[in-house]
Amino acid sequence: MKQIIYLCTAVLLMSASVLKAQTKANSQQLKQDVIMVGGNIGSFRTNFQTDANQVSLQLTPRIGWMLRERFMWGVFADFDFQAVQNAQTQIRYGAGLFARAYTGKGGMTGYSKTRIFGEFSTGFGGLNLRVADKTKPNSTVNGLAIGFGGGLVYFPAQNIGFELMPRYVFNTGMGSAQARASLSITFGANVYLPRAKAIEISKDM
Repeated sequence: MKQIIYLCTAVLLMSASVLKAQTKANSQQLKQDVIMVGGNIGSFRTNFQTDANQVSLQLTPRIGWMLRERFMWGVFADFDFQAVQNAQTQIRYGAGLFARAYTGKGGMTGYSKTRIFGEFSTGFGGLNLRVADKTKPNSTVNGLAIGFGGGLVYFPAQNIGFELMPRYVFNTGMGSAQARASLSITFGANVYLPRAKAIEISKDM
């Protein structure tokens, strides 16, 4: 009986040690001066039909710097292309700054590899919509773009994060249309590196 108790105690201590080491390793991505490089894909779809082929592609590359633990700011670019044959072609583009905050604990209770985050972005954005029907007007918007998003990031390894983020972008300014808004669900893959390591890699490129 004592041997069983000793064995159970040893297993519990080992489990606690592994969990503590894992939590410490997983938190390294969110330390100050960590650089994040990657981006999000909102949609990539092709649909071939007779006289109605469709293509859709949305990309949002990002470079971020952890200003302090769990708080990041950085730069991003937006490109969204959608085309439907004999119907319309839409191009959305932009660039600006973003700020992001991560939760201090695992996004799911007891699961330390996940984090919940929120993101705010602002910058320049534009949208051009061209329709095939000549009786209908085309539209453009160029000006201020404000975005809101948030989601869940999963770290399968210390320097890699996969994320799922719903994102809303409101675009207003000059053009034939006063404002445009879009809502998308994006999937992202990012690499998190200490600043010294990121600089070393950039010098080797």
